[in-house]
Amino acid sequence: MSEEPTSRTPAQGPERVPAEMSSADHVGGVTAADVGAAELRAEIRVLCERIGAWTRQDVPWEPYRVAAEMLGELLKRADDLQLRIDQPLVLATFGGTGTGKSTLVNALVGAEVSAAGRRRPTTRKPVLIVHEGLPVEALPFELRDVDVRRVNAPVLRDFIVLDCPDMDTSESPDQPGNWATLRRLLPYCDVLLFTSTQQKYASARVSDELREAARQTRLVFVQTHADVDVDIRDDWRRRLESQGIRVPRMFFVDSRAALRTQLGEASRAATAGSEAGFRFSRSPGCHRGTDGFAELMAFLREQLAGNRRVRIRRSNLVSMARAYVAEAQRLLRDPHRRVAPLREYLRGAQQRCLREMAAEVERRLVPHTWLWCQRVHSEICQGAAPSPFVTAVRLQTFLGRHASELLVFRARSLPQLLLLGGAAVAGKVRRLEKEREAEESFRGLDAAALGEQTLTEIRIALQGFLDEAGFDPSLLDETAWEEVRRDAERLRGEFAQVVRQRVDATVADIAARRGRWWRMLPYETVQTAYCGYVVYRVGYNFFYASNPLLVAEPAALLGIEFYVAAAAILLALSGTLVALFTRGTQRMLRSALKRFGRELAEVRLSEGFFSRIHRVCDAADRLVTELDRIAGRLTELDRRLAAGDRLGSASLDVAELQS
Repeated sequence: MSEEPTSRTPAQGPERVPAEMSSADHVGGVTAADVGAAELRAEIRVLCERIGAWTRQDVPWEPYRVAAEMLGELLKRADDLQLRIDQPLVLATFGGTGTGKSTLVNALVGAEVSAAGRRRPTTRKPVLIVHEGLPVEALPFELRDVDVRRVNAPVLRDFIVLDCPDMDTSESPDQPGNWATLRRLLPYCDVLLFTSTQQKYASARVSDELREAARQTRLVFVQTHADVDVDIRDDWRRRLESQGIRVPRMFFVDSRAALRTQLGEASRAATAGSEAGFRFSRSPGCHRGTDGFAELMAFLREQLAGNRRVRIRRSNLVSMARAYVAEAQRLLRDPHRRVAPLREYLRGAQQRCLREMAAEVERRLVPHTWLWCQRVHSEICQGAAPSPFVTAVRLQTFLGRHASELLVFRARSLPQLLLLGGAAVAGKVRRLEKEREAEESFRGLDAAALGEQTLTEIRIALQGFLDEAGFDPSLLDETAWEEVRRDAERLRGEFAQVVRQRVDATVADIAARRGRWWRMLPYETVQTAYCGYVVYRVGYNFFYASNPLLVAEPAALLGIEFYVAAAAILLALSGTLVALFTRGTQRMLRSALKRFGRELAEVRLSEGFFSRIHRVCDAADRLVTELDRIAGRLTELDRRLAAGDRLGSASLDVAELQS
């Protein structure tokens, strides 16, 4: 934003210091008003920079592109406003047919510069009334669109007047109306002098157009025809405020009587050799309409003259920015609501893929529980103290791995050696093949369950959600789809890695649980009891029952058949106990594999599936959030400016904008 103006053109008149500023406000040559103006200027500049940064995001979202283009127009208009911040204010008339706009303009400047008529539209082309010393070439208007009238009136030193055509009539049957002309002129108007009468103030069309205009300009409300109408200002104010228009003050004037008075004063001033205008004062016994006109003139002199020009233009800029940002919010509101269903479908698509892969976990891993069971038993034996049952488990694990190899030692001849050696090699190969298949069950998860059919179904449904939310179709073109496939490959790889980690964790967990002493106690008790019984029988027979010194009729020593039977029973008992223990371990493994297979269906892995679309959805959320913050800041700033403003303006809240 540009700095505060430090110089004035001759047509602008002298600077005026507000009456409310006391000498106490001056500190070292800098006033409190200067500090406040600098702060306001900085805040507006920062907000414009934030809006500019918001429009430069690279997000493939069609509603955002439309909103960014619109806000780009706002920034252009803001720059244009700063370029003409030193120019006089533009006070434009605004109202319906026959509301006395031109008559009021003539009264303001104290001369008949615009054709007036009460019954039919008189102003066909906008009339621009300027001081005779103002260079019109510097004004932003296209001079071919307006009729320029130069008047030597003091009132025109502080602002210029634009007498606009009626907004609710057409210039000819084949033309759409004057509102198009007003729309072209409205960006260059700073204050609208809105006129109405007893018959026109309730017009719905005029009210709609007023609400549109109030979003970018300040307003002054004048009821004309005071000579024939009743005072309807209270009802008019209530109507306007119910429509979101702030109305600090209204005036009730008789423009014709005021013009006659002005012309009379001008004639007397010409005779005296001095200028007339802007010294209109109330005289004893004057009509109530001329009384109201005097108040209007004093109000315009106070509110539009001098250093208030910059504040009005900045207030208009903030109001205009609020209107543009509100429209941008409206453009994004419905499409942004459809982003949530898109996110929900993305989550559902990811969960569907995870469920399919979880089912694949059970199909591929459960048949190999024997391998995980051996790992459980190995970990139990490594961490357990030596005991009969632990020894049996170790023996079972050792025999499961090397039984076929031990048969080689039974060979008594070369043919037996070749036969048993071949059987041992075949057993070894089968065991290695099973271990390889178990290992392949992990790697097989990398390519399982996410075929082209699943991805194609997801793509078709996803395209519909993207269209509803207004996202660019290129998000699912062939290039983007290759990225989706890479996402799928990454997802499968991460899934397999998680499955492997969960299997390792499950094996360690079951080994810790199965290796606790109270779980091993039943098996150890039975195994130890039998071993103790055998040792007791052997010891009793050898040391007591067969000793002639201790018994009268000593028994024979236990024969080999006892030891063979005891060993056979021990092997059978150990095998049974180990089989029961193994069965319990396998049951826990199967249950754990099935359980964490189902749990993995709820796992969200690293960045998620369809990462590009996720990023675009996040960007849309950030854009809407930032725009809401900008709107809130503009609303706060507009309220601060309106607090000391006696001109009318729009009073729309952010809550109303979002409803």
